Amino acid sequence: MLRRIAEFVKKIFRAEPVVTTVITLREAVQELEIARNHFENCEPEFVSSAIFELMAAESRLDAVRRCMG
Repeated sequence: MLRRIAEFVKKIFRAEPVVTTVITLREAVQELEIARNHFENCEPEFVSSAIFELMAAESRLDAVRRCMG
């Protein structure tokens, strides 16, 4: 019985609340949209910076998606 209780408690502490996950995903998508906008509208001397920003935003979104399951 104690083993089942311990496993249940482990699941609770490992699980992230749904609201937090949704907020994190929404923030990652918003960051990607901003980075895409910067890339599409940047001056030529800022292209490399915009590319790095876009890549970072894409990587963050991928990481959040992987964490969600």
